[in-house]
Amino acid sequence: MDPFEKVAIGKAGFEITRLGIGGREHGDSTPASDHDVTVATLSKAYEVGINFFRQRAAYYGRGRSEVRFRRVLGTLPR
Repeated sequence: MDPFEKVAIGKAGFEITRLGIGGREHGDSTPASDHDVTVATLSKAYEVGINFFRQRAAYYGRGRSEVRFRRVLGTLPR
């Protein structure tokens, strides 16, 4: 399986990569939760072709993960 292969989801024709990035570690008190690490991780993931970013729970770091994802992903073209 190619993790960078894009697959269709739903009936709307959206395609996402099989490999994605989750948000939990980017809101907790882990080393990955540092803002600069989050920016670098999400930016690099996008750069190499990942387009599946999963941030589902507002309680990750009391919303810190969601805010960080929005700040980074909001600057990238869709």
